[in-house]
Amino acid sequence: MTRLSGSDQFHLLLDRKMLRNGLSGNISRIHLQLSSDTDLATLAERLSSNSTLKAISELRVIQRWPFLPLWKQVNSEREYIGISTGLSQADFRSSILNRKVSNSEGLVFIDLCELQDGTKHVVVSMHHVLFDHQGMVNFMMALADEANSFPLFQESEPISLLKTLGNAAYMTVYMLSRRSTELGTLIGKHIKPQNEPKFEVIRFT
Repeated sequence: MTRLSGSDQFHLLLDRKMLRNGLSGNISRIHLQLSSDTDLATLAERLSSNSTLKAISELRVIQRWPFLPLWKQVNSEREYIGISTGLSQADFRSSILNRKVSNSEGLVFIDLCELQDGTKHVVVSMHHVLFDHQGMVNFMMALADEANSFPLFQESEPISLLKTLGNAAYMTVYMLSRRSTELGTLIGKHIKPQNEPKFEVIRFT
């Protein structure tokens, strides 16, 4: 088992606050539109055989009070890939683009979807405690090519309990004080969730 880092602790705190505000939680998503001739069943089979995805789907945060949370890999039979067809745009936005992932159900889930208009999509929903930005890039590379596998935890020097707590406190103050992230708005107790999630779309050609 591996101890969570300071930034991991921060993302767990952020998730707790988001859930209390009625949001889906601290979840990151990658949404890609597939070519129309993509066979979703074949793609699901290929993804299910990916060793990196399987290992990540089995990661859980273990709480052992009074000690800090730890990462643990557990044997799990829970599904982490789903295929949906005949979805309307409204259903796609409300269910797939708002899918919840949790420590109890698994911290990552991949939706393969075909909409009523014939377009096909893949949406990767993952808890932010799993990856930072570079981690997401590494993960997508590992999904695209099994040869691009990465260790789940980079080798690092052991950090004392006091320093880990200090890093978590620093990360919390730093992130909540930055205007660019607008995370400071989560401090308010009466913030209501938006009716529609906000999306930033980047198109690749």
